[in-house]
Amino acid sequence: MGVNGRRRGQVAWAGLALPEVVLLGALIAWSFVVVVHLLAELHGGSLTGADGPFPADQLQYLAWMRDSGTHGLAGDLFEIPRGARVFVQPMWLLSGLLWRAGASLPVAMFVWKPLVAVALALGIRAYVARMIADLSAVSRSAVVLLAVGYSSPFLLLTNRGSSLAGEMFSAGQLWGYLPSVLAVALMPVYLLLLERAMSVPARPRAGTLLGLGGSAALVGWLHPWQGETLLLLTAGLVIWRRAWRSAPLLIGLGASALPLAGYFALAHLDPSWRTAQAAENISSGSFVDLVIALAPLAVLAATGLRQPAGDLQEQALLLWPAASVATFAVLAPSFPGHSLEGIAIPLAVMSARGLLRVRLPEHLHRSHLRGAPLGLAVGALVLTIPGVANSTHFALRLVGDGRGGQIIDPSERSALRYLASLPGSGGVLAPATIGAAVPAFTGRPTWVGHPAWTPDYNARYRLASAVSKAALPPPAGRAAVQASRARYVLVGCGSPDLAELLGPLMTSSHRFGCATVYTLR
Repeated sequence: MGVNGRRRGQVAWAGLALPEVVLLGALIAWSFVVVVHLLAELHGGSLTGADGPFPADQLQYLAWMRDSGTHGLAGDLFEIPRGARVFVQPMWLLSGLLWRAGASLPVAMFVWKPLVAVALALGIRAYVARMIADLSAVSRSAVVLLAVGYSSPFLLLTNRGSSLAGEMFSAGQLWGYLPSVLAVALMPVYLLLLERAMSVPARPRAGTLLGLGGSAALVGWLHPWQGETLLLLTAGLVIWRRAWRSAPLLIGLGASALPLAGYFALAHLDPSWRTAQAAENISSGSFVDLVIALAPLAVLAATGLRQPAGDLQEQALLLWPAASVATFAVLAPSFPGHSLEGIAIPLAVMSARGLLRVRLPEHLHRSHLRGAPLGLAVGALVLTIPGVANSTHFALRLVGDGRGGQIIDPSERSALRYLASLPGSGGVLAPATIGAAVPAFTGRPTWVGHPAWTPDYNARYRLASAVSKAALPPPAGRAAVQASRARYVLVGCGSPDLAELLGPLMTSSHRFGCATVYTLR
């Protein structure tokens, strides 16, 4: 990101060269690949706003968005009665306000894609320019490509490690997991601001300190796993440098700890958040999976190790991947694999330093292929393109025709609009696939929806499916419906008439094409 000859610590944030413009444009276009795929699969349906392989996650984001836009705070809508409104997420609050202003929920979600893609590319570009001096635009772009697009080529040889490799693949997170990408993008910004603040210890600028604390707090607020990594990294710098009274480092520690303390309180004080943490408290993979996912880049990074001496950024470069792995192994209370997001950035920098030492044989030298840049370009392509192609194929296969939650049929959309128009806040019993969309598109709680936020999800999934298919004897079906405490039953296309099953529980029914809403006493 810098200009050749800039002194250490100074980084230019403008002046993109053509290769960098191309890479930035490609990253923005990449973020919409699944959306384009889904548009080709619409066939009269409409996008929900979910574009990841696991749409329940994005449907939860959309529910938070709607709730935040309406009430300021968001609560858990994947349980009847709804959870208390105790949470605010900055991105979804802004999107909720945009929705209140008239934008559709998908637009309010997708508007973040280009913004987050730009933040990711520019943040890494600035960091790379600081860490590797005098790079050409092509070489700098190769390092950024490696940082955002690393996906272990070992995945082509084995089915192990795909989950952890997906976590490290930052560009892949642009499909549905925008908060985590923005948190990763802010990590290099935080380190650059920290260095700027530390370079004038007597009187750092107030704006620099404000940006430092704000970026640290946002990292943890947007993605607590990344926040834990940043907290460990900063604590490591305090210890390594023996900077016990350094104001910038203490601000970084305090600001990164603050949102983590909030999440800790939610997980221990709010029943919905306790349910979510218990449901997600599972392993993301074994040590073997970690090796398969990380080894190619980690081994190459070892060739670019340097003696950090007293250089803060060199120390942080070593601490960053160590903090990620430590969070993965010890600290993360749920889904430890999320801790590995962003680890490719420092490893890509070290790998690039190793690759820059590769020299072509004398007889291959030409004016446009001299020395190191070709080795860097080849290394970046080998460590990105095969894995990216494999990950893309896998993700698009999971998305399929989008009827798992990314696309909603016109009949079901009309039924959801009807439920949204009704007074009161009664909950909805529906099969899990459409049930996951109920909170976002009606503002009502659903009895079964998100696997982590719905209590006893597997049992409820089976029971809701049996009710929607009228597969239970009427007495058992009515008992299940009453136990759900739902005010409405929603069934989509392919479900039989439930009038006989519901019997005296039902007061009315409204049909919308092949979807039906039953109102209960």
